[in-house]
Amino acid sequence: SIGDGVHIAPGVHLGGGVTVGAMTLLGIGAVSKQYLSIGQQVTIAAGAVVTADVPDGGVFAGIPARAMGDSSSGNK
Repeated sequence: SIGDGVHIAPGVHLGGGVTVGAMTLLGIGAVSKQYLSIGQQVTIAAGAVVTADVPDGGVFAGIPARAMGDSSSGNK
């Protein structure tokens, strides 16, 4: 399920059953395992690997993806 205003960059791979909240950005080459929930207004950095549910409003990067900051603060 993909929410309104979601940006899915080239090379993104989402496992089956993934939910992506509104206004979220999935960077180039980001990957998620199946049956996860990615919150609203989230930035998933390029190349990040999402292995657990992601709450609303954060910036996540790395392997596995970890919180890096608040997406409303411009830390992208």
